[in-house]
Amino acid sequence: MLFLKKIKQVNEEADKQSDVLRLSLDAKDRVKIGQFSRGGKSYAKVQTLDHDFGNEFITPQGLFIPKLDEVQMYFTSSSITANFIVDMLIQFWTNNQHRFSNVKKIVLNQDNGPECKSRRTQFTRRMCGFSGKFDLNVYLAYYPP
Repeated sequence: MLFLKKIKQVNEEADKQSDVLRLSLDAKDRVKIGQFSRGGKSYAKVQTLDHDFGNEFITPQGLFIPKLDEVQMYFTSSSITANFIVDMLIQFWTNNQHRFSNVKKIVLNQDNGPECKSRRTQFTRRMCGFSGKFDLNVYLAYYPP
């Protein structure tokens, strides 16, 4: 029998447990890269271009640790994909697992975007690989649409 909890309840329970780390992930729309700002106008004394004709973009993905009020940012020059999300988590955990040595479970808050839906086989396969590699239980907690 499938038991669905509201995300508020899941988050409250996670925050009370010392061996659970709650992470919140969110991507934003891609951003042009270049020496331009506000149509070429800047309040600071910074040289900018007056048109943003550049064709280079980055897409930011934020990883928020609510207990610590800490944000880490990751960037890709392509769209956010299941592979990017899991690669980002692997990089985060590899660089930070020493800070969370008591953590046995990660509660992962995400929107219900197409790249991270639990029905997506690539995302599920990669998350299972992440979980097994680091011996962590991963609970996917999705925000409602």
